[in-house]
Amino acid sequence: MNDNAQHLHSQIAELARSIHTSGDPDPSTEEGILADVTTWAAKFMTAVDHAGVSLIHRHNKKYDFQAVAPTGDIPRFIDQLQDRYDAGPCLDAIRSHGTVLVQDFGQETRWPLVADAIVDQTPVRASLSMLLYTDTQSIGALNLYSETPSAFDQDMIEQAEALATHVAVGISRVRRDEQFKSALASRDMIGQAKGMIMERFSIDALQAFRLLSRLSQDRNIPVTEIAKQLVEAGREA
Repeated sequence: MNDNAQHLHSQIAELARSIHTSGDPDPSTEEGILADVTTWAAKFMTAVDHAGVSLIHRHNKKYDFQAVAPTGDIPRFIDQLQDRYDAGPCLDAIRSHGTVLVQDFGQETRWPLVADAIVDQTPVRASLSMLLYTDTQSIGALNLYSETPSAFDQDMIEQAEALATHVAVGISRVRRDEQFKSALASRDMIGQAKGMIMERFSIDALQAFRLLSRLSQDRNIPVTEIAKQLVEAGREA
């Protein structure tokens, strides 16, 4: 590994540490992590001139295509092209759950309409798209673009894949933190509702929870939502 590659790996490690830090008084958000990474990639990875993240949000058999944290208009435009034609490198990366390399859009035959539009309307000539993360509702790809054909060699690909892995882990942590906070808030709301019911009807905690559960079943509404309605009604009263 040459000195430049070693230096870049060190920078990726430093960025990864900042992504994974959980004791920050200003906690990371998913969009914040993505913006930090695309900005960093365009600034410090020598082959990268533009970067962005493509997300697909599933809704049954339909999906929404979203451009997130682009470093400028070009990544957003390329995402719009892929959304329009339902084809392109980032969509292939998402669908194949892998990495898709384009050495020269001027010679690219896999998605001719997309490739022709990129060559005609942008300075981009090469790209690297990597699966970023996936869950039951959304899946994403990190896209790196170069204005130089054949800009991404094997070292650059390995570094980019390492970066994408760190990003996926960071986002997973943020999501777990958000789920934990949501669970705590739900538990607190149910506790408040139980307390109100216990005081109002002179019953114990188990009976109060059973009452909430029965209301939830009868109305086909989650227990947390029933509890929220009761607490808010009590505050208004």
